[in-house]
Amino acid sequence: MRRKNRSPEPTVQAHLDAIGPTDVSGWARLTSEPETRVSLILLIDGEIVARSTADRFRHDLADSTFCGHHGFRIPIPEQWFDGKEHTIQVVIDGAAADYPVVGTLLQKQRQTLQEQKRGWTGLYERALAACKEDKVDTVRLSIIMPTFNRAARMEKTCRGLLRLAQDLPVELIVVDDGSTDQTQAALRRLEGDFPDRVRSQRISNSGPGRARNIGAAMANGAILLFMGDDTEPVDQNFLATHILFHAKKPDRHVAVLGKTRWRDHSEQPTSFVMKRVQGEGQQQFGYQYMRPYHVYDWQLFYSSNVSVKRDVVADWMEEGFSADFTLAAYEDPEFAYRMEKAFGRFEVHYAPSAVLAHDHPYTVESFLRRQGNAGRMAYVFVGKHPEVAHRIGVDALMSALQSPQPYNSPDLYVSVIAGIKAAAQLAESDYAPGSQNWHGIALDAVFELAYHEGFLAAIAQHDPTLNYAAGLRYAIESFRKNISGALTQELFGDQRFLAEVNL
Repeated sequence: MRRKNRSPEPTVQAHLDAIGPTDVSGWARLTSEPETRVSLILLIDGEIVARSTADRFRHDLADSTFCGHHGFRIPIPEQWFDGKEHTIQVVIDGAAADYPVVGTLLQKQRQTLQEQKRGWTGLYERALAACKEDKVDTVRLSIIMPTFNRAARMEKTCRGLLRLAQDLPVELIVVDDGSTDQTQAALRRLEGDFPDRVRSQRISNSGPGRARNIGAAMANGAILLFMGDDTEPVDQNFLATHILFHAKKPDRHVAVLGKTRWRDHSEQPTSFVMKRVQGEGQQQFGYQYMRPYHVYDWQLFYSSNVSVKRDVVADWMEEGFSADFTLAAYEDPEFAYRMEKAFGRFEVHYAPSAVLAHDHPYTVESFLRRQGNAGRMAYVFVGKHPEVAHRIGVDALMSALQSPQPYNSPDLYVSVIAGIKAAAQLAESDYAPGSQNWHGIALDAVFELAYHEGFLAAIAQHDPTLNYAAGLRYAIESFRKNISGALTQELFGDQRFLAEVNL
């Protein structure tokens, strides 16, 4: 019997993304309580088999209203892998007689990856036909590639691109951002072998943003495709997808984001760190929870594999990527954010049929450096647009900096952070990373700490009036909470369940 006189339930927004191969994943949130982590129940054939909380951070769910900690991933107990068909449901944990259902999915109804791929065959031929129909026989798409001290890698990428382009109306513009290696010699070879396809420009070292602007200003194509010099397309669908998508979406406020994954490399296998930062950690890319061919906002605008209309701005040197971002971080979402404000909306369409393989190995040490640089550039971003602090995870840190309370010397906190980072590097070399469930969560905590440290370093350099020690203390406290929560969850499981059984 349903209970009477119940207060109205908060409106639930939720989606069951996928089943398998070992768990159920999706997201759930309450519209009236955007900071609340929703409690969930997993049912198989109507039987309760697990409880969890939708508290995993997802970039695609974070906006000005919601905190983004709304994702879930619930393991399926082994006994249900019996070869039979089962009905799986995830429901909001509520009254026993009235579970609001998040989603239901029969295993036999799941669309396989092969079925998805069948809808995207023959892309090269279709892209070529579309260009001929539009009477474009010179340049439809301009590839813009900044490069710095990666001569061999860059040349290999360029030759692979031009080989796959075949008859497509594509040009390649490489901007040498002050390299000191053999980049110029490699570019001379490329221009000699492909005189009608390749152009280059050498500039003094000033960061990838300015290099992209110079390439964009040189371009002849109506579509500009930005990519990195350490990536390579996996098949012909890469260029064809970008061309076809813009043909179908001609509006200036539309961008097309392709998929970037790690390159298969026998000599340098994908490490646990690399899997984490491009997977559940999402520090490198947010593809883990993105849905194919859906629309996202500025925060998922990745210049490693993204295309826009050339006329999205009138003057790329004046309105393109900001040269204030001297390190490779945040210059691309900041550009997209300005476009969103200019147009009222800026749509980033995710097209995973445009796949690039990324050849950039990371260790804990090198990714800690990357996170520190990201924190420094986050300071630049917030300086330009203070309202984005919540979206890029520095709002609480900025509040701590306003604290009037005196604390210990900043040097003490800096030493603690250095020790934590050193311990993470030792753990990677001396213990099997990924051998325990909590390793990934611990890495997330350390990488967030390095991000906060980079932001605070920029603060200390540019605004000494703020309480730098209070900011460092907050960063360490945030790390401690993340670590203690991870270890508690690993050792003792769900705290709500322990409370119910009086443990």
